[in-house]
Amino acid sequence: MRPVLILIFAAALVACASGPKAISPGEQLSGIEARRCKDMAGMTSDLAALRARNVSKRQAIKLQLKAREVTTLEYSKRRTVTSEIYETAILVYAIPDFSLATLERFKWSECKTMALHNNALNYGDIVGIKDEVMRCQTQFEQKSARKHKACIDAVVKDRAQLVNFDQQTEQQSCRNLITVSINLHKKAVKLARKGSKQTALGSLEKSMTNWKKIANGTLRCSNIEKAIAADGILRANQDMSSIARI
Repeated sequence: MRPVLILIFAAALVACASGPKAISPGEQLSGIEARRCKDMAGMTSDLAALRARNVSKRQAIKLQLKAREVTTLEYSKRRTVTSEIYETAILVYAIPDFSLATLERFKWSECKTMALHNNALNYGDIVGIKDEVMRCQTQFEQKSARKHKACIDAVVKDRAQLVNFDQQTEQQSCRNLITVSINLHKKAVKLARKGSKQTALGSLEKSMTNWKKIANGTLRCSNIEKAIAADGILRANQDMSSIARI
């Protein structure tokens, strides 16, 4: 077990990865959206490749910032690209079981759903989402690329929900909950090491509740904060399983 490690940066749109060559009528992305997805596909692929080489998340981010010559961009573009790199890195490293092909299709489906229908994944249920996507990967990746993609598309479609951009901004609440959740997780780890199993599980459950509030849209948190929360949920779930077996 280890405490949650956090990187907090500005909000960015959910990253997208490369998609299919053919799209059904009424599901066509605009040229701008398609170019954005293609660019984000490269970012996702690069970060996943670095992860596969056991490059640390921090170092992978530095390498992407350098590769994309972020320092040469004008201010607003620089902030956007930097945020996208951090957000994508958090998600790529939070779900190491996803293969490169799975990550690309998962991100593509998420991007397409957001662009066409203004729907986004509820990362408050990241554990369930991960399990369903992993079933797609296990069942189809080595057998049928078409079925692999279709399975992931179905998961994203079923799990997406309408985004309410008119909701009151509660950024300070998000930051406070992140801090509280980190501290609760650290407390749980210490309690577990001391043998206080039930108290440790209770602390992790409280942490999980807070993470879900951030990730599921209950608060209007930034995408980067939602990515952090998804990472926190996965870590808390893993430690809850470990403590329960003690």
